[in-house]
Amino acid sequence: MRESSKNWLENNANNTGQHSQDYFYYSEEAAVMTITSGSLSTMSSLLIILIILRSRTKLTSSYHRIMLFMSISDIFASVPITLATLPMPSDVLYPFATLAMGNMKTCSAQAFFIILGQVCAVLSNVILNLYYLLKFRYNKSDDFIKKKLEPVGYTLSVIIGLTSAAVALAFNMLNPTPYVPFCFAGSYPFDCLMDDEVECIAGRVSQKEETIFKIIYLSIIGCAFFAVLISMVLVILSVFKTRRDSRKRKEEMQRKGRNAGTASSERQYYDDVITPETSNPANALELGEDRNLENTNSVMKVALMYIMAFFLTWIWSIIAVAAGSFSNWGNILWIVLDRAKPIFNPAQGLFNLFIFVYNKVHILRKGSTEAMSFCEALKIVITKPKEVPEFLIPSLDMVDLDIRTKRQERKDLERSHEMIERDMAEDQRINDEMIEQDQDLSFPNSSSSEFISIDTPSIQMSAAVSSYGFEERALDKDVFLSEDLSIESSKHMPYYLQKNSSSSLSESEYSSLK
Repeated sequence: MRESSKNWLENNANNTGQHSQDYFYYSEEAAVMTITSGSLSTMSSLLIILIILRSRTKLTSSYHRIMLFMSISDIFASVPITLATLPMPSDVLYPFATLAMGNMKTCSAQAFFIILGQVCAVLSNVILNLYYLLKFRYNKSDDFIKKKLEPVGYTLSVIIGLTSAAVALAFNMLNPTPYVPFCFAGSYPFDCLMDDEVECIAGRVSQKEETIFKIIYLSIIGCAFFAVLISMVLVILSVFKTRRDSRKRKEEMQRKGRNAGTASSERQYYDDVITPETSNPANALELGEDRNLENTNSVMKVALMYIMAFFLTWIWSIIAVAAGSFSNWGNILWIVLDRAKPIFNPAQGLFNLFIFVYNKVHILRKGSTEAMSFCEALKIVITKPKEVPEFLIPSLDMVDLDIRTKRQERKDLERSHEMIERDMAEDQRINDEMIEQDQDLSFPNSSSSEFISIDTPSIQMSAAVSSYGFEERALDKDVFLSEDLSIESSKHMPYYLQKNSSSSLSESEYSSLK
């Protein structure tokens, strides 16, 4: 144990908690947890950046740009955390079990980048969730997000992060702390502002000023927490509304399809047998809606996974702050919190990598024409991101549920449906008229006097037929008197003429007509 730490413990022998050598954050266990989690997070963020830069779309996608900013922010925080107690002064008061080889300046630098990276990472989560919200609920284009959301979001994130770290540095508040196994914001020793007998080595500010800074820092995280929570609720509500509207549209189109289908057996056969998926608008709309719902569910799942990763990273710190206000919460809670914070707090990059790669693997397997195992898809995504087809890049533009477009598509389908129905009705009307005319021209209803003046079958009979409203061309004498009269030539003749058109009229038949 360092001599400075031994003296500090002896001077505070009557106190417990952070003054005890058995305090958890002084142990090697806490340091190993922190170093492992920070290292994995750093490597994960680097891998995300590598996949993005080697992909086909690179930084042309808003999703990729936001993930790049989030990964860079995480690296700014994770790399200093991985150093643990190493940048602390070699004569640090706290009895950390791991090595300390730095000074106050290296300690301040470590804390500066941790605060900068964490604030930017937290706010980048807000940007990502606003991205999903704008795409799902408000159907905003990538161009709108690129010109409106991203510049404002990145600028505010960097400004707030730099301001928070710079203010703490200006007040000399970036020091070793017993609450975490790395340098962070706080007075040094941590209780010098609460005990007049303890002299402050660094961070000589009033208790009120230190409290204000902590409140501001935690407020940033708290506001981001609630912003992410609200966006999650709105995204879920939007997806449920999309599902409900889609279900109603499908039911409406199916009902219209059934009603139209009963109008004609020929139309029913055309819908059910010939081309069911293209001739029936209900089927076509249902197919498109199913695809949109499937894509929407997939992207919503990814959005919720990012939100849960954010909660899993920061919920422990928020609970610890709340637990500090209630001393009767018990030691069991603190045992859980003390071990959860060094594991989850630096692990944002690791969670992001799991979600980022899972999403790409899922879409790659789904879009593959051949069966592909998870491991095969994972290998392609990580080692050969350029081979991933561009349309498989997880962009919400592929599944943008643009309401106006859907309405126009629906109107086009309905218009096509109505045109088919109109043509079918017109054909049916013409057939009915021809049947009625055929019945009117039958012998039982005809008067023989109308045929008395017929002298020549080829001429006079044509005149007689013309009186019933038929074109004379339908009874051309050469066609009518031909023994080889075809069906194609006689299909417009009345029934009694078709019956007698199989051969030329004999003299006796002609006499009987007269």
